[in-house]
Amino acid sequence: MEQRQRTGARLKRSGTVAGYPDLTVYASGGRVGHLELKSCTGRLSDSQIEVQQKLTGLGHRYAIVKHTDDVEAALREWGWM
Repeated sequence: MEQRQRTGARLKRSGTVAGYPDLTVYASGGRVGHLELKSCTGRLSDSQIEVQQKLTGLGHRYAIVKHTDDVEAALREWGWM
């Protein structure tokens, strides 16, 4: 079995869901936000777009961050800072 397949199988066994964001942020009042970490040229996969739509449809915040400054910008935009 190829290394990538073994890694994918291990992640699936551990409960990882394809397309789920890299980080989840919890704030007071039941607020939930998600951060998807990408390289400067990275883009969302189809499964990530699907999950993003579901999460934002539930009222969760979602941001794609490509630089550490993007994290602060997202939290400020969401009114959490």
